[in-house]
Formats: sequence, structure tokens, C-alpha cells
Amino acid sequence: MNRYKVQAFFKEFPFLAPVLELVEEGGDHGPQTVLSPEYVEEVKVSRIDRGFLEVIPKRDGATGSLVGIRNHESILLFDEKGEVIKEVMQAIDIIHNEAYREDEKEEGETVGEALAEIEDPNTVAYAVCIHTGYRIRDHHSVGGYSITLYKPPKGFTLKEWVEEQERRAKEMLDAQLAEIDAEA
Repeated sequence: MNRYKVQAFFKEFPFLAPVLELVEEGGDHGPQTVLSPEYVEEVKVSRIDRGFLEVIPKRDGATGSLVGIRNHESILLFDEKGEVIKEVMQAIDIIHNEAYREDEKEEGETVGEALAEIEDPNTVAYAVCIHTGYRIRDHHSVGGYSITLYKPPKGFTLKEWVEEQERRAKEMLDAQLAEIDAEA
């Protein structure tokens, strides 16, 4: 990944840096930073489209594995100031290889469903997807993550864009029903 691109990304969206500084206990080694900009493999800015509204973030993996395979997506909704409004609920599917632990399974929610729960969806300026996982590089599993920042299409607030998608879906359904009715 081009370090200059990553630096420019975090300079343009500085509110993301504190979000990435998640810390977990490191056992005997003390606290360890789980996510930091130095491990970013990819940064993108994209428009929110109809498909993204149907995305359910996922967290899956297996414990008891020597390589610690995991796949973790988080989708956060931010306001214009960079404050987190809501985290979209993840679907969880974790297999525990230990005999004393049961596997974890939970249904998640789509981005569209999360938006519907917000009192004023117009306050949402950005949706950010942080994907953490392992990739194979030079025959080794390497941890890292990618970040995609989604913005509504130009000229729309997020609420207006969702309403436009609902209107288009209704028009398509009405056209299909009219075509079927004309055949009979």
C-alpha cells in the first residue's frame, strides 16, 4: 500500500485515527494496539449504492487454531463532525474448537436497517467499513486491514438516498405488475 495515500486519507478524514486506536490486553506483554494506521493495506472512498444498504457486517473465525484465522468487519455510521452515531450490528459465526465452549452465532442487521433505527438519518454523513483479516502474502498469513469510507451520492443526503432507492424499487415492482396484468 502506498504510505502517502494512507497518510492523505487520514489527513482528509482525521476522525478515523482515534477509532483505529483500539487497545486490548496483551497478557504478559502489556497492552497492544490492535489496529493502527501502519497496518492499513488499503484505503478507499466510495459512494453508497443500493447494494451497500443490504450489507450485513460479519465476524467469523475459529478459536484454537494455531494461525488464529479470523475475518472481522465493522461498519460505523458517522456524523459530519466525525462522531460515531451507530455501529451496525454484526452477524457472528465463530467456531470454538475447545470442548468446553459452544460456538457463537448471531444474526446481524443490514446497513439500511441500522439507518432506519436512527432518529434522524440526515445526521449520517459517512459510513465506514473496517475489514480486518488475514491475507496470504509470500506464502505467509499476514494480518492487516482495509478501510472504505462511503458517502451518499452527490446531491443527496443519506435519508434522501434511501428514500430514492425505495421509490425506484416501488416503480420497478409497479412496472412488473403492470406487465403481468397486461399479459392476462
